[in-house]
Parts: sequence; structure tokens; C-alpha cells
Amino acid sequence: MNGPIVGFGSGTGSLTIAGGTVSSNIVQVAFSGTSTGTLNLNGGVLATTQIVENGGGGSGLGHVNFNGGTLRATAGSPVLFSGFETGDIQFAAGGAIIDTQTFAVTIANILQGVGGLTKQGAGTLNLVGSSSYTGGTTVSLGTLALIAGSGRLADTGALTVSGGTFSIGSISDTVGAVTLNTGSITGTSGTLTGSSYAVESGTVSAKLGGSGALSKATAGTVTLSGTNSYTGATTINGGLLAVTGSITTSSLTTINIGGTLAGTGTVGATTLNGGTIAPGNSPGTLTLNGNVTLTTGTLSFALASPTSDQIVISGTGLTLTGNNT
Repeated sequence: MNGPIVGFGSGTGSLTIAGGTVSSNIVQVAFSGTSTGTLNLNGGVLATTQIVENGGGGSGLGHVNFNGGTLRATAGSPVLFSGFETGDIQFAAGGAIIDTQTFAVTIANILQGVGGLTKQGAGTLNLVGSSSYTGGTTVSLGTLALIAGSGRLADTGALTVSGGTFSIGSISDTVGAVTLNTGSITGTSGTLTGSSYAVESGTVSAKLGGSGALSKATAGTVTLSGTNSYTGATTINGGLLAVTGSITTSSLTTINIGGTLAGTGTVGATTLNGGTIAPGNSPGTLTLNGNVTLTTGTLSFALASPTSDQIVISGTGLTLTGNNT
């Protein structure tokens, strides 16, 4: 079905999309007057330039309910929802998929409910409203950005980046468990506080805070370039964790068998427990600012002239145990 969908008037009707693709490429889906109509996205795709309430006037009572459906931008409209009040955009258990395609799209409204949000499409989705949906957030392609001052996710919702970029910018935000499978988590002056951090492949320039622990379990490289303040333990069980910023506040960094600690930044208390410490970046210096325990494992240095890789131990003690040959 193609062409504009302009509906609901001042009535109480509803439009439910449960499969297929409905395309409104010219105008918008509109709630006008005192409409109490409901747009239900229970599956399938609604492709549109904009969804407005009362022409953007904000006095209507219409609702948009997501339960597994996809909302796809068909033009670079700066605002995908316009004129809706608090509580008018709800995520049911099936959650919402927002596909920006290649456009830059802004949602300025508060997103609520028990469902989650999945960001698709190569473009950018800017969230401005202080959202409170609890089902978690997944970035699979493109960029999901929180915009200055008010764009915040729920404190308990998990954040998963499995491709693309999550940008916290200058905002300090608290979420649930943070997982970086591949992609990037970026930030400037803001701090991302998660209940835990699982990082596997990609880059993190945002500052990570809170009491959560950070773990790396699988092959691949993750670079931490921010001045982080999280206080939980750091555990490397697989792949390479390159610290080019600072994780000195982490209670203990442990490098187990299969894991490698590298980089030119600063690490706090450190235990080498079967893994590898490979300082530098051909070449470079890694600073260990805390008690250092070398139990078993490998110290790997690139030797060059005039400078080789170095480890600087600036903490209070060095302990060698096991076979120190």
C-alpha cells in the first residue's frame, strides 16, 4: 500500500500493522484534533517520513504502540515523531525496531514501556527525550546518539552494541549491563555507567564509570582510550585489551591464559596469571600504577632502535611467584 496515510481525525479508531510493508512516502501518519486513535506496530514495516499528532500541535491523545514492528525512515526528516506527549509512544514486550536507512533522524519524545529498542540502518538515530523503556537497547548498524542534556536510557536496560556505534557524547548516563560485541562506544566528556561491561571487539572512547566489572572473554581486540573511573575488576580471558587511556581505578586487572594486556596507557593493580603483557604500540610504554603480581605467563617486548617497548611499574610493589626464569 503506497501513498500518504493521514488518519484518525478526532475519532477513536486504530490501525494495526502485523506484517508486510506499509509505505507512506509522501506525507505522514497523522493524529489530528482530539484523536484518541492508536497506531499499533505488531510486526511488519511502516515506512514513513514522519508521524505527527495534531499536526505537531501536541493537544491530541493519540498513541503509537510498538510490539515487534519496524519503523523505517523514508527521508531525512529531523523529527520522526512530532507533537506527542509523555506516555504516547509505548514499547510493549516485543519492542521496537527503528531503521534510519541512510538518514539522520531525531526522536525528541519520551519512549516508554517494557520493550526494547533496536537500531538498524546505516544512518544516525538521535535520541533527545529522557526515555524510560526497560527492555534494553541494541545497536546493530549505524549510530545511536544521545543528544545533549536530556537523551537518557533507563537505568536498568541492557545496552548491546553488535555493529555500528553508540555515542554518549557529553551526557553522563546510567544503564544496565553493557556488551560490546563489535563496533564502538564513543563519548567526549560524558560518562557511561553500566552494571557490568563485557567487551569483545571494537573501540571504547567513552569514559566507563560505576562499580561494575569489565571482562573480555573471546578473541579480538578492544581498545580503551578514555580516562575511565569504573572500580570493578578487569579480567582478560581471551583476545587483546589495549589500554591507551587509563583504568587505574579498576580494583585489579587480571590477565589469564589466552588473554593479552597491551597499550600505552595506565593500568592499576595487575596480576599476570598465565596470559601475556605486551606493552606499547610498536614501540611504546605501558604504565602499571599499583601492586604488580607476576605469577605465570609471558612478557612480550618489541625491541627496536632507539626505543623499545617498556613497562613502567609506578606502584608500591612487585611480586614474583612461580618459575621466575
